[in-house]
Amino acid sequence: MHMQAFRQVAASAGVLLVIGAAALAPTDASAVIGGTAVEQGRSNGKAIGLAERLWEIEQIKQLKARYFRFLDTRRWKDIRGLFTDDFVWYEVAGDGKKPRWASADAFITWVSGAYDPDKVMSVHQGKMPEIELTSDTTARGIWEMSDWVDYPQKHAHYGWGYYYDEYAKGRDGAWRIKSTHLVRLRDDQVPPSPEANKEYPRALAPWWPFKR
Repeated sequence: MHMQAFRQVAASAGVLLVIGAAALAPTDASAVIGGTAVEQGRSNGKAIGLAERLWEIEQIKQLKARYFRFLDTRRWKDIRGLFTDDFVWYEVAGDGKKPRWASADAFITWVSGAYDPDKVMSVHQGKMPEIELTSDTTARGIWEMSDWVDYPQKHAHYGWGYYYDEYAKGRDGAWRIKSTHLVRLRDDQVPPSPEANKEYPRALAPWWPFKR
């Protein structure tokens, strides 16, 4: 490759990296574009380096991904570890301040009973996360969500909306979900679906390529 062509490719790649980084730090894009400052301000006044900020945000994304995966694959013991002990799931009715489940254990007791693997099949997805670090150990996030839950012999529903989460970082360095508001914009009930693939028990595959 000629030197001029190499410089053009390198310049184009650099622009893409700058644009991507700036999109993750819209409150102070000059910290990325200028190249001289790499720290962002937290709401508590402390500074956080860009690399650290991106790392913490990625850990929160991984946390939420595990939440969806554990929920749909019925890993109730594993999902408990994703919540703080004082986790609260809030009602969506009224002012949204009334707890529907006032602890992680209460939420898991409910959902594990409602999503009996012999009766219910579910698919939950979260997209377009907006994550904000609010201190060294706290954060909040908004996720676009969609879900399909099929209750055999009853009904199925398709839903769309947003998760509004708060997160806390424990002494072990792990992020956990501290509170959740699930706001549905639409929820359609439809007849239950017949089992499409008889090789698998409803909602559970007999094996997994690898485990985490």
